[in-house]
Amino acid sequence: MPSLKTRQIYSIIRSKSLLPESPQFYVDLLVWFLLLTPIALAAGATCAFFMLALEHSIHFRFSHGWIIYLLPLAGMLVALLNTGVNRLSNQTEHLKGTLLHRLITVFNTLIKIPLAFFSAVMSNLFGASVGREGTALQMSANFADGLSHLFDLHAHKRKILIFAGVAAGFGAIFGTPVAGMLFVVEVTAFAGTLSYRSLLPCVYTAMISDTACGVITDFLHIKRLNQVIAAQPLFAGNWHFNGQNPLLLAKIFLAAVLFGIIGRIYMTGLSVSRDVFAKICKPAYLRPALGGILTLLLVLLCGSRDYLGLGVISSHPPAGASVIDFFAGANNGFDWAWKLIFTLICIGSGFRGGNVTPMFFIGAGLGCVLGPWIAPEAAPLFTGIGFVCVFCAALKTPITATIIAAEVFGTENLAYYAFACVIAFAVSGSVDRRPEWLEQMLQDHTGL
Repeated sequence: MPSLKTRQIYSIIRSKSLLPESPQFYVDLLVWFLLLTPIALAAGATCAFFMLALEHSIHFRFSHGWIIYLLPLAGMLVALLNTGVNRLSNQTEHLKGTLLHRLITVFNTLIKIPLAFFSAVMSNLFGASVGREGTALQMSANFADGLSHLFDLHAHKRKILIFAGVAAGFGAIFGTPVAGMLFVVEVTAFAGTLSYRSLLPCVYTAMISDTACGVITDFLHIKRLNQVIAAQPLFAGNWHFNGQNPLLLAKIFLAAVLFGIIGRIYMTGLSVSRDVFAKICKPAYLRPALGGILTLLLVLLCGSRDYLGLGVISSHPPAGASVIDFFAGANNGFDWAWKLIFTLICIGSGFRGGNVTPMFFIGAGLGCVLGPWIAPEAAPLFTGIGFVCVFCAALKTPITATIIAAEVFGTENLAYYAFACVIAFAVSGSVDRRPEWLEQMLQDHTGL
């Protein structure tokens, strides 16, 4: 039996509304914990093995250069596989409302996890210029949606669960859990889709998935992007620039405007590219084949294979063109422009993967060019600013981009990154609707 003093303290706390009175609150908290924990653990583990598969596929392409000539065929086969699975998923509408339909829906949702995994690995293996985060987010969201269908959750709870899965995937694949949580909150808050009630589920899944992914990647001897960048020569040691220097701030302002314009061109270009491929090639499964052929022609035109695949590492560091090479001090002029063209063709034609990692390549590549030209004393800063600003401008997420900078580069120059991200966001265009990727996700998973 609790003592009289203990009961009095508890009574005071309840009277001051410091503790929820309804037992249902604690029941709901336990239910959310039981739902979110497996999502976070599954996201972390899946992302870790996804990165392992990508690493092996990229190195295989480096050592077997002939494989890129199979890119058109690989793209077509992957598109056919995805089309077939999606068609099978739509064949059970006559069973709607039954337990069998719910179980089939759960299976159809979960089967898209290995499908997304396979599609992205194949794209990178054969040289398509795509990212990886889109697949990580899709796999995590599908796992969350599978659970929501299994337990027949209300549409609003399903959305929270799905966005918690997205936060888990983002935090795990980049090693940036705080940015993963803020990414979901930011894109949904700007679009008026979800309120800040998603904060707790998102931060929980992002933290747990990042931890799980970190443990597994350490065991597998894989370094995530933030770990690799931190070890590069430009970021060795503790470097910090004087925030009171108005000339440096003016240079950052000009660079951020340019990064914002490039980010806007990137996203507009993706939309235009998809429309063009849809008009000139009606069968969707043939578009990646056409995109693969154009990619091979671009390789012949530019004389380099550095713009194929993920673009995080190159086959000949540190003189190559990749995100890591840029942070090691490589400066090859128009690498960022070539990567932009390669990516618009590959993603526009339907190759699977993601579009954020190419943004990092484009931004870091452009920043690596601008830094020595306009501010030699702060060249590393402009590489980092480009890295986050193109992402910020393209996805309209200034807060997330600033936190990515803090989690990847440290907080020594956080004011510069925040200032640059806000400027890039300001010139990137208005946020007047839900992002296209969010529209598609809501349509696929919740029908809202």
